[in-house]
Amino acid sequence: MAVIPFRYRAGKTVLHRAPAGLKLLAVMALSTVAYVSLYGLAAAIALIIAASIAARIPPWELLKGSLMLAVMSLCVILLNLRTPVIGIITALRIFIPFAAAALLFAVTPCGNCASLWRRWRCGSKNCFQADARNRETQPFSV
Repeated sequence: MAVIPFRYRAGKTVLHRAPAGLKLLAVMALSTVAYVSLYGLAAAIALIIAASIAARIPPWELLKGSLMLAVMSLCVILLNLRTPVIGIITALRIFIPFAAAALLFAVTPCGNCASLWRRWRCGSKNCFQADARNRETQPFSV
């Protein structure tokens, strides 16, 4: 069976009903806090696990499709053999944004994400529309 990361899972939980923008801000905040301190890393891990349980998604399913991240994390750990704790902490920090984004896409329909990107693009004073005839200057064509 093929592994499909970042797949939407229908549900009626609080996370499924929350606005897409709020969830995107939470992903950015969790990713940032994980890199600030060890307490932030522990809090981000705990919040992602709690949110995935609240969304009725097993936490280990958020990491499906992260084989290349696992390989990269193993390399980071092996490069830090003298201080393995630093390697493990760095490896965990690599997985936090992936798991948070996987949770975002698991509880947000694709249409909501697309409308969020569209509103974000239009609300940013059309900075990506330097030339309306050139579609390559527009990063999202939704």
